[in-house]
Amino acid sequence: MSLASIGGNIAWPATLINNINLAGNYAVGLSAVTFDSDTDRIAYVGISPIADTLSKIYWRAGTVTSPAVADVRVETWGADGKPSGTLFGTNSNVTITPSGSNTWQTCTLTTAPTFAIGSKFAINVVRSSGTFDGTHLFNMQRMAANTAGSGNFPLCIQDTGAGTWANLAGNLCMILEFTTGSVIYIPGLSPVDVGSSHGAFNNTSNPNEVALQFRVPFKCRAVGIQWGASNIVAGANFTCSLWDTGTTDAGALAQIGVDGDAIASTTQESPATCFFATTQPTLSPGTTYYAGVRPDTANNIDVLEMRSPSGITNSMRGFAIPTDGFCQKATRLWDNGAPNTAGAWTTAGANANILPLISVLVDQLDNGAGGGGLLTHPGMSGGMRG
Repeated sequence: MSLASIGGNIAWPATLINNINLAGNYAVGLSAVTFDSDTDRIAYVGISPIADTLSKIYWRAGTVTSPAVADVRVETWGADGKPSGTLFGTNSNVTITPSGSNTWQTCTLTTAPTFAIGSKFAINVVRSSGTFDGTHLFNMQRMAANTAGSGNFPLCIQDTGAGTWANLAGNLCMILEFTTGSVIYIPGLSPVDVGSSHGAFNNTSNPNEVALQFRVPFKCRAVGIQWGASNIVAGANFTCSLWDTGTTDAGALAQIGVDGDAIASTTQESPATCFFATTQPTLSPGTTYYAGVRPDTANNIDVLEMRSPSGITNSMRGFAIPTDGFCQKATRLWDNGAPNTAGAWTTAGANANILPLISVLVDQLDNGAGGGGLLTHPGMSGGMRG
């Protein structure tokens, strides 16, 4: 099969557009939306991207002071496009007492509502019992709490007790789990456990290369790397590399070095877009690749990243990434000797729940033409697998 131009380039996976704002507010991380009266409500209003049953809702609490009880309800839309107050399905709600401060709450619905693709639904969280007296309260966490962090639709909204819904800046820290599809990406919701970055590092740090481990679902051509850059010290040269099994610079599939003096600001948080100068490799499905960023001097750089909760199975799928389990953070150590040689990649432990904001840039995709091969059933030896 042949590659065809897409008339530009796309980022794979698109980590820099998933529920974050890189224009100066990412470092704020999480902030709280407080339930401080008996009539407070917080809701998400959206459209289902999947035909499935919604079985669990997870949300991240901030400060919790018992006894504050929440009723988590899946509702239909009202005529105004807001929560109607009517359950989407029979008993599609759960009443819980938040289990503790700064923890993820698990809400297993009494009866799982069934969605079609395009079903309009709302998740409405209200205080269920316990009189507010200034002490017994809880709050929900949100990501990117500024107006630039919110979209026009889907909506995260709040009623502060007056009976009127208003836009809620940012994205609620909420994860939806379906019976068949498990955790999937839901626009407007963030599976973020804490606002974070890798932390300042340079060529003498351990580790001293940060990468996205990934696979592609299609044959494509890579022309560069885009990454979320933060706090690049003046003169901090860095190298962007694409790897499969390489452990020396000569073994990279493609590379580009950038002079740190070209950076506009030493504190700016924004994408750094770097195109390979000489080689544009073709990537194949089923192969594990690494898109890495490595500082070349003792001057620090930082790579922005997002962390999902480790206690929720498949929580990483809440980001807009492939679901095959190969999209995560990888790190390794270069010895800076002669020749400069890298050790093995580390992907286990905390790295398994971290998504570095690094993407490979693709300008050509498989056009599906030619080939002439036999498409066999997935159960047959050598057959194509999804």
